[in-house]
Amino acid sequence: MSKLAERWIFLGGVVLLLCIAAVIALNVANVERLRAQAGWVERSNAVSAALEGVLAELADAETGQRGYLITGDERYLEPYNVASKEVPSAITRLAESVADNPQQQAALGELREAAEAKLAELAHTVQLRRERGFEAARDVVITDVGKAAMDRARGVVAAMEAREGSLLAERRAEAARAYLQARIAVIGGGLFAAALVAAYLLLLSRHIRAREHATLQLAQQHELLLTTLSSIGDGVITTDPAGRVTFVNTVAARLTGWSNSEARGLELTRVFHIVNEYTREPVENPALRALREGVIVGLANHTILISKDGTERSIDDSAAPIRVPDGPVFGCVLVFRDVTERARLDAEMRTADRRKDEFLATLAHELRNPLAPISNALFILAHAGSTPATVERARITMRRQVQQMVRLIDDLLDVGRIRLGKIVLARRRVALAEVVEQAVETVMPMVEAAHHRLEIVLPSEPVYLDADPIRIAQVFSNLLNNAAKFTPRGGSISLAAEAGHGEVVVRVSDNGIGIESRNLEEIFGLFSQVDQSIERPHGGLGIGLSLVRTLVELHGGSVVASSEGPGRGAQFTVRLPLAAVASSMPKEEASPAVPAKRRVLVVDDNVDGAESLGAVIQLLGHEVHVAYDAAAALKAGEQWGADLVFLDIGLPGMSGYDACRAMRATDWGRHAFIVALTGWGQEQDRKRASEAGFDAHVVKPIAEEELRRLCSLPRGSSPLQG
Repeated sequence: MSKLAERWIFLGGVVLLLCIAAVIALNVANVERLRAQAGWVERSNAVSAALEGVLAELADAETGQRGYLITGDERYLEPYNVASKEVPSAITRLAESVADNPQQQAALGELREAAEAKLAELAHTVQLRRERGFEAARDVVITDVGKAAMDRARGVVAAMEAREGSLLAERRAEAARAYLQARIAVIGGGLFAAALVAAYLLLLSRHIRAREHATLQLAQQHELLLTTLSSIGDGVITTDPAGRVTFVNTVAARLTGWSNSEARGLELTRVFHIVNEYTREPVENPALRALREGVIVGLANHTILISKDGTERSIDDSAAPIRVPDGPVFGCVLVFRDVTERARLDAEMRTADRRKDEFLATLAHELRNPLAPISNALFILAHAGSTPATVERARITMRRQVQQMVRLIDDLLDVGRIRLGKIVLARRRVALAEVVEQAVETVMPMVEAAHHRLEIVLPSEPVYLDADPIRIAQVFSNLLNNAAKFTPRGGSISLAAEAGHGEVVVRVSDNGIGIESRNLEEIFGLFSQVDQSIERPHGGLGIGLSLVRTLVELHGGSVVASSEGPGRGAQFTVRLPLAAVASSMPKEEASPAVPAKRRVLVVDDNVDGAESLGAVIQLLGHEVHVAYDAAAALKAGEQWGADLVFLDIGLPGMSGYDACRAMRATDWGRHAFIVALTGWGQEQDRKRASEAGFDAHVVKPIAEEELRRLCSLPRGSSPLQG
């Protein structure tokens, strides 16, 4: 825009403002004139009203005077008294209203004289009535002195009202002229102002057309700025239409290694060097495509940015062309962010998914493994030609394989409890030797089958722990089982313990296959399997050591693994706090009495399970009755009177919970010891069984020792919890 155009626009604006101000001033003057005329009209009306008021007051005074003259009652004088005081005041106010009118001022003097004469006549007659009576006052009244004064006052008022009426007519005519002039001024001024505005707008439109080219250039720069600012927080690089860098923000400088001053003017592909994450081949830069096609290019995945110093980062990137609406592309903006951490998490998730799939495959494999020897042993037992030694080996094989399946299932249940945070320790003062003995009993079949040498070394003095004996025995049995599994046939295994400084240190060692140093911590991970090959010779789900660490830490201890490398064995060191010193040694419990013969009712809809359990109980020397549903069990109990019941939960028709409640409502069931025998072993299952009236809750398959213990409980024992 030229300076001349700017000057004309400025002058036009000034003239427009001055004209508008003049129109406003003229309108204000007209309004003031109208207001003045309205004031004069209002004052004329007030003068007329005041004149009428003076006459009215005189008439009131005369009325009061005559009433008093006739009656002699002073009360009739009240209007007279009021008017006598008000008439002078009214005439004074009237004088102020006509102060600028000499004619009305002269007439007002005459009115004042007439009013004073009338008031004097009234006062005289009132005084005569008081002093000399009615006749004296009447004689004055009939002289018509008062009437003449009143007529004179009326004449003066009429003349003044006539003059005021003439003034009022003149003032109304003047007001009408002022109103007409005001309308003409408003309309004329408005038309004049409108003409000026139109002229100014015409001048302004010419100015706007002159600025269109400059506006286009400014809009391009504005669009670039907005696009760049909207991308702050991620890496931002802008280019010109040829793909040369024009701007690099601080985030982009940090990720690429190129500062803004270094990168400006360089080819974008040199500053922003990207390759495919998997093929390592260069990939098309999204900014170049945005420039070429004029479209927004969305986020790219699996892209690696190689910075100036060779550092590699996983990134997401996108690009958008920069253009004015309906105009050409004059650059692009490239936005990218570092997603290395997210890529790492994605990789960990993929690893977790892979481990889950491997674990499920391993679980299926490990659960099927014991079935083959069990099936073979059953065939041997059914073969008529089997020798007693062969039958015994088959029995031992079946027992060992069943124990292995139970261990697998128990480990799975424990994993579920760990993940839900529902492992509850039943802690008590327990001897270390006791839990080690339990652990050794559990693993001895596996140790003997592999012909391992197992050495146990415990302190000479008793060592006590404040612990859950079952869980600590599980820790040591898992470690011993692991040692037996990963030690070649005929190997050496040892468990050595030493106490001191408020803790006991237990080391489980073997001369087996050993562990690589990089795997010493990984083996404690859930579902961890160092050997992932299909041909791996060692069984297990990869959860035993994870359970070991969790259980030890729940007891306030720690466990670490060490090894000199593959083929050189391994050692697991467990540290547990010692129990506080007891005031006296616990007394040994008396040996249990020889159990009496029991009447045992077995209820299970699995016929094979019910009959096999009944056969085992019979072998233990007890009387057994078997039922396959709740109705049959209730009938048998009523007829036979069982005192120990093994009751399955998942019965058809009536569940085991309802069946237990029904039994408790009978005479025989009220005193029976009822055991929930089920495959459901979570904490809520035990709680629900207790609420239904069960005395104990046992997870299938029931171990022989647990079966013997339950059958040997004396009649009337207290209910068991969980």
